[in-house]
Order: sequence, then structure tokens, then C-alpha cells
Amino acid sequence: MDFIFFLGPQVATWIDSRPIQSERANLQILFDKYLPTCMEILKSNRFKKITPLVDGCHVWMLCHLLECLLIPDNCPPDCSKELYEQYFVWACIWAMGASLFQDQVSIKIMKTKNTNYYLISNKK
Repeated sequence: MDFIFFLGPQVATWIDSRPIQSERANLQILFDKYLPTCMEILKSNRFKKITPLVDGCHVWMLCHLLECLLIPDNCPPDCSKELYEQYFVWACIWAMGASLFQDQVSIKIMKTKNTNYYLISNKK
């Protein structure tokens, strides 16, 4: 997973810039949980892209979307990990899916023991 090596400093720097320690811990867990799989799927040929973007652009967009979403009105310092995950997944879907053709993508939400979110290709 080469992208972790290259994108790790970008993610770490952004996470370190967040003022609340518990938020930083939650974000690190979420980046570790979702980013490798999302980047792997984007690198596959399952999705047709409107315009090719380097991996860093997707991560940059994810960080900026989170910057807008993770404000005290939305996520107070004592909010649950689940709330962070909901905002993270929403931002991740938009950051990763923004460069894809609309007609080939659907979002499938599966609830299991933990909530899992998938960006599914409609390509046969």
C-alpha cells in the first residue's frame, strides 16, 4: 500500500492541526479504517473518472471537507465516535467520488454489527 507511505505525512499534519486531542484520536482511527480501502478502489479500473486526479487531491479534499464539517456546532468536544464517523464517511464519499461519472456510482449503506459504507460501481 504505497499511498500510505506518501499520504501519511499529509494526513498526520492535518490531524495534528486539530485542536481537540480526542478528535485527533478519532480521526486517526477513521483515516486508518477507511482511507486505504478507498484509495485502493479508486486505483482499480472499476470506476470511470471524469478527470484523473492524483491521490493527494482526494486526501486534500477529504481534509478540507472535514474542516468544514467538524465544527463545534456539529461535533462538540464530547460527541460520540459514531458522530465523527458519520461526518467522516460523508466527506470521504464526496472526496473520493467527486471525480467519477455520476451514472456509474451508487452508494450502498449496509448495516451490520458496525455500520459499513461502500461506494459501488454500477459497471457490469
